[in-house]
Amino acid sequence: MAEDAEARAKNTPLYYTMFQNMFEMVDVTSYFWQPALKVVGRSHLEFASLHARQTRALVHWTHKVMRPATPLDFLNANAELCTALMQEYIDAAPRVAAVVETAAEAVAPAVVPMHAQSSRDTLVLLDREDIAVSEQPVRKVA
Repeated sequence: MAEDAEARAKNTPLYYTMFQNMFEMVDVTSYFWQPALKVVGRSHLEFASLHARQTRALVHWTHKVMRPATPLDFLNANAELCTALMQEYIDAAPRVAAVVETAAEAVAPAVVPMHAQSSRDTLVLLDREDIAVSEQPVRKVA
């Protein structure tokens, strides 16, 4: 049993560098994949929002097409549908582009400088000076 422990202790340094390098590669990879996965998730949310708005436009179109008073109402409903769908695409395109633009930002975490410590952050005990001067400590009751 002790021989197995010694053998394991001797073999550990052989694998340590390999595992250390593997974990460092996982860290480096996560710096690049995390922004990419955020972009994928946010763009999917934008597309889901776009499809929800387009579905609402289709429901309105269906309602208008099922009850036309004249043939002109049918043509107007189709024109309104095309206009609504194109407007939704035009509105969603800048938001999706803004989401994709975030992937091009720096992947390294930004280091925020610490703020200067103000004088109010320190605690000054004035009673300490009085105790050091007097021979007998003064008993205080709260």
